[in-house]
Amino acid sequence: MVKSSPGRPAAGRRSVLILLGSAIALIVIGAVVDGMLYLVSTGVLLLVVAVLYLLVRSILRSRRGRRITL
Repeated sequence: MVKSSPGRPAAGRRSVLILLGSAIALIVIGAVVDGMLYLVSTGVLLLVVAVLYLLVRSILRSRRGRRITL
């Protein structure tokens, strides 16, 4: 596992931040510019993908910490 320094996020975290940022930018541009409704829908889809990725990553990390005893 790669540890990140306090000032710089790890590569995986950085890609999620880029995905979230681009989704928000597409939503804002699509809402402001008339006739760019497809940008809003693309931004919403990117936002949903990023949130689902974070949810799956969180679930996998929480399961990794538990030990299963029978």
